[in-house]
Amino acid sequence: MNVWYLHGLESKAGGPKVDFLRKVSDKVYAPKVDYNHPEMFSSLLKLAKYNKPDLIIGSSMGGYFADALGSHLDVEVLLFNPALHSRSIDIKLPYGDSNWKRNFIIGKDDTVIDPKATR
Repeated sequence: MNVWYLHGLESKAGGPKVDFLRKVSDKVYAPKVDYNHPEMFSSLLKLAKYNKPDLIIGSSMGGYFADALGSHLDVEVLLFNPALHSRSIDIKLPYGDSNWKRNFIIGKDDTVIDPKATR
């Protein structure tokens, strides 16, 4: 399985989540993402179209990017407290029209992304 993991805005690439994914997946792509770069989404989308991930996992801002990527690729996404709202940077990603499967993990004690708004 080819898995992508997109970290949160204030997080770094890698770490224990990525280490775990590398143990249970055939291939893991976990880039350092500069969410403030204006071409970041289009670059990731182009790369995803070429590499064809089976699953895209994202946390917080990475969850927002993962969700939008999945909508263009018809790829299943797993979103941890996704920044679908309440973002500290003003960015509006383009969504595609595929019928992608979305899975949400929402932490009720998140102080950055309001879990009630996500629901």
